[in-house]
Amino acid sequence: MRDDINHAQVWRWGSPVLSRHARGTILTLAGVVILSPDSLLVRLANTDPWTQTSLRAILVAASLAIWHRATSKSTLIADIRRSGIWDHIFGLCFGLSGICFVVGIGLTTVANVLVIGSFAPAIAALLGYWLLGRQPSRTAWLVILACIVGIAIIAAGEEFGVDDVSGLTGILVTLVSAAMIALGTVAREHAKIDDPRAGMVIGSVVVAVAIAPFSHPSALTLWQIVVIAIPGVVIVPVACFLMFLGPRYIAAYEVGLIALIEAVLGPVWVWLILGEEPARHTLIGGAVVLGAIAYYFTPRRAGSR
Repeated sequence: MRDDINHAQVWRWGSPVLSRHARGTILTLAGVVILSPDSLLVRLANTDPWTQTSLRAILVAASLAIWHRATSKSTLIADIRRSGIWDHIFGLCFGLSGICFVVGIGLTTVANVLVIGSFAPAIAALLGYWLLGRQPSRTAWLVILACIVGIAIIAAGEEFGVDDVSGLTGILVTLVSAAMIALGTVAREHAKIDDPRAGMVIGSVVVAVAIAPFSHPSALTLWQIVVIAIPGVVIVPVACFLMFLGPRYIAAYEVGLIALIEAVLGPVWVWLILGEEPARHTLIGGAVVLGAIAYYFTPRRAGSR
């Protein structure tokens, strides 16, 4: 890859070449946009989180396995066998973050989950520095802080609270989920295999097996199965595949920053489909998050990251 590319030029429409940073940004952003209707579909499914997550994990694993077999020259088992330690760490983190998220959402409030989840880029930045020696710029830290504030504003209308052991446990488990997402993204930076699908299959199987005893798929209606199948077969596999290609080109904390856009786009989908207008604090917080991310990723700043 040429190092003398003018990063301010590669973003121009019709440019024949993209810098590595631009490529990673586009891949991650595409994944986040595709994933953004997921929260709406979770609401439309209207079932307990254990059953929904277990079925989705099974569908994600099956979809990825079929996709890999149809498009890859090597087999899924072969990719798993030749994967390195970072690939295994990514797969385990992908699975554990899903389990912790489900447990956390069942024990604490949505507001707590949003705010704690927004710390994932900061955790990724710290882990990247400790494990890989990657030093984020001062601007990066300020943008991460601005996004945390923006997410807190979005969650301002929700109920906060840690008034019992269950609520405190939910917060701690959600924090572990954010840490697993951050560590998994950092692991993808140095994974031996470019294709993340093998690790995602491992993680999905871990989730499905761990949650299966608590799920009740026989209680689902046909409508619920269809609504769960859409993200399980299409949205989550494609979106996460693109998002986890991102760390091969950009820093893990940058992937985390872009992923926060989902918290902004989620309410927009709910408004468009269900007619629930976003509250003023949601619009203000969303503007803060989008403004901070847009400032950080603007082309003229590409050389100073």
